[in-house]
Amino acid sequence: MNLDWLLTETKDYLRDGQDVILRVTGNSMLPYLRSGKDLVVLSPIQPADLKAGKIVLFQREEKIVCHRIIGRQGELFVIQGDGVLRNKDFVPESDIFAAVHKIVRPNGKEVSTDSIPAKCYWFFWRAISPFRRVVLGVLRLILN
Repeated sequence: MNLDWLLTETKDYLRDGQDVILRVTGNSMLPYLRSGKDLVVLSPIQPADLKAGKIVLFQREEKIVCHRIIGRQGELFVIQGDGVLRNKDFVPESDIFAAVHKIVRPNGKEVSTDSIPAKCYWFFWRAISPFRRVVLGVLRLILN
């Protein structure tokens, strides 16, 4: 699929205030999002979305990236995938074009990213940061 076309169409729908649903590809958001299984419901970005813990979309080189805001450094947002141990992106607000407000699991269940369980997951995932390598290794074995 042509990335330019997908990006343009997605941004046009979002600019018109419409939600966009995309299938997750890649494992950088494991264990929260699973490649080929989960869908993300994207909504137009709002200033209130730009806070630690929020999952957002931005473009990096030839890819559309869906990662979580983990902090801020001056004018840039520090963004990292849940399944990424070291690399972080430093992204200006102007490059963030959508927020993930819901996830649709393979069984059809919709999960709000603003729900209490979602916030508890994020709190727990940050808390186990020193042990993430081990947890991710086990989860990759189980989920694959």
